This record gives sequence, structure tokens and C-alpha cells, in this order.
Amino acid sequence: MKPILGTYVTITVAAKTTLEKLIEVTEAGYKEIYRIHRLMSFHEPNSEITKLNLGASEKAIQISTDTLKVISTALEISKISNGTFDIACAGLMVKQKKLPDHGFTFSDEGNWNNIQLLNIDRRHRAVQS
Repeated sequence: MKPILGTYVTITVAAKTTLEKLIEVTEAGYKEIYRIHRLMSFHEPNSEITKLNLGASEKAIQISTDTLKVISTALEISKISNGTFDIACAGLMVKQKKLPDHGFTFSDEGNWNNIQLLNIDRRHRAVQS
């Protein structure tokens, strides 16, 4: 069990193969989860999500294709669920001390409906909201 993405992650593998192969695929799984953590975790002060929260309202922020896909999917789920799943819940969670405060300015009135992906340059993966 390892603390990643604001929770604890355990990878369990089972297969008819060698112990070395099981360890190898488990380590590869954790490596990928850590990569996503570095890109997208709210808990990571240098993640792309943190950079978006700090500056996307003022200028385009370059992000990875993976982060763009996750944000686009999260916005779609927010829309389908009519806000029951709200990608913009971080401000409230920071206020409740459930997420770290990285010095962002959050609106108490903002929600998923206020987030727009503007000026998406897919070649350079720059996003402005």
C-alpha cells in the first residue's frame, strides 16, 4: 500500500508466471500511477492541475494529453451528473481542510459549469480556462 493521488493504492497481481515477473509488473503499475500523480494530483504543488489552478484564467497553460483527457472526461461526467460529480469541488474541500491550500483563490460560488476549456491547441497541448 502506497500513498498516491490523495489516497492509498494497492496493486494485487496473480498469474502463472515467475515471482520476478509479478514484481516487475507491479512496479510498472506503481510507476504509471506515480506518473499520473505527478501530472494531476491536487496534492502535488508542481502538478499540471496546480499550474492550471494558479494561472489558466490568465494565460494558456501547457498540459499533457493525459491531463487534457482527464479534465475533458471529468467535465463530461459533471455535465451528465448535473453537478453531482463536480470537478470544481476543490475550493470547498480546501476550505474544509480536506485538501492542501496551495494559495489558490477559489470562488465559493463557482462550480463545474464555470469551467471552460478555451484555446485548446492540441499540437502543443496548451489550455486556457
